[in-house]
Amino acid sequence: MMPTIANLAGFTLPSNRSFDGIDLSPVLFDGSNQGHEYLFHSDHNGTLSAVRYNQYKAYYMTYSAYDGACGGQQGFIIYHKPPLIFDLSRDLAESTPIVASQSVYNAIDEALQAKLKDIASTPHTTVDYRIGGLDARACCDAGHIVCRCTN
Repeated sequence: MMPTIANLAGFTLPSNRSFDGIDLSPVLFDGSNQGHEYLFHSDHNGTLSAVRYNQYKAYYMTYSAYDGACGGQQGFIIYHKPPLIFDLSRDLAESTPIVASQSVYNAIDEALQAKLKDIASTPHTTVDYRIGGLDARACCDAGHIVCRCTN
């Protein structure tokens, strides 16, 4: 969304970092159907686990299912090398992996490696909410229904 909002506001985003997303102005105003060439999917920890490329979706990792997987728990991680690839034009349920051509595997892997390199080279910030006063915390009154400050 950020590239779209920036463009509509007439603002140029800094070129020394990456921003998630693309400018959707051509889709919104010109009838274009152009979108991402690749879409990257992350798991609940932010790890890139799957890549969408054209009609294909490749899974580099999946999770096993087990009876106790409720309450935010999960099964164990299963890594796939080569990745599981599904042809979404024929299998929207992603139920039957295919053996794709080597060029598809290569294109997906090159895109994933480029994305990982981009992530590693993009500035990151972290916040430690344990330090500072109440004004430094994301929620200053955990007893309030929406974490609002009551003082």
